[in-house]
Amino acid sequence: MSRDTVPTMTTDDHWAHLEKRPAPETDALLQADAALGLDWANPVSMAQLFVSALVSLDDYPLAPGQLVHPHTVPAWGDFAEMARSFKEIPDAGIGSTPNFPDGWSTVAYVKILSHVTETFVVETEQLIMVAGVFTMVRWPSQGRWVVFGFGDPVAPELIPPLD
Repeated sequence: MSRDTVPTMTTDDHWAHLEKRPAPETDALLQADAALGLDWANPVSMAQLFVSALVSLDDYPLAPGQLVHPHTVPAWGDFAEMARSFKEIPDAGIGSTPNFPDGWSTVAYVKILSHVTETFVVETEQLIMVAGVFTMVRWPSQGRWVVFGFGDPVAPELIPPLD
């Protein structure tokens, strides 16, 4: 094809015949999803996927940005600080039961615990030291949960709706 020749497209189906594959970051998320058996409609599973993305930040620097509330993307920066902060939590573990604020089904709090060296179940009410909390927000049109913040729980009324 000469430099002066520009192909023209007559239909939107032009791209349909091309082989498609996920971008590297999307591929990494799908691999993590398959390996961990994640449920995208479960806030704990999505918190686990976000942690996996942080751990793999050097290989897939764009992956965490696909797992956060769109309004928060600029605040996270390149996620390097969050990855460092998370790695500083000794023996970090994720609580398996999310907490939902009263009257809210679209916001969940997922606890990150420190010094978790084995799986355990808390069967009675007791004080547990929490290293931080992921504030998770349900994104109805995407059928998944996204991370809004980490640290102290964010009040639901302060979170912009997604749909």
